[in-house]
Amino acid sequence: VAMGYESGYALDDAGAVWVWGGNDRGQLGDGTKTESLTPKRIQLPNPVVKLAADYMHVVAVCADGSVWTWGAGESGQLGVGSITDSSSPVRVSSLTGAIMVAAGRAASYAVLRDDELDPYRGRALLTRTASCLTVYLLVWALYVWIPDDLKSEAIWWLNLIQEGTK
Repeated sequence: VAMGYESGYALDDAGAVWVWGGNDRGQLGDGTKTESLTPKRIQLPNPVVKLAADYMHVVAVCADGSVWTWGAGESGQLGVGSITDSSSPVRVSSLTGAIMVAAGRAASYAVLRDDELDPYRGRALLTRTASCLTVYLLVWALYVWIPDDLKSEAIWWLNLIQEGTK
């Protein structure tokens, strides 16, 4: 379950996304800007495995590692090269191999598994500049859910970020 501003999102066992609530900026992803008083399913090409929402946009990771976003886009938080809203899910074509996502007020975050460079080294990608403190807190929060065999990589990120703040 994820919550946005006046909207809610749920992921079922089959990987379907259910949405309800306010829809001023298309944050329900149903192709409209009409609120929904009851949950309804939205369409994505593959089952969703991770979902994040904040304020008026949503970020999702499908089972194939693709990243999809929808809703408010005024700060580029949808990651598709524009600052317009989208009332339907759009693929962030520059990202593949995602394993986790997070959403902030005007930013989206993805951690990718980069199999070509190192299958255990995640790359944190930001759609816009964020403070080192924000990124540090994000990596720390993700550390809680990272499998034990990848925790050394989370510590690597924390150390890298800490070095950049000196």
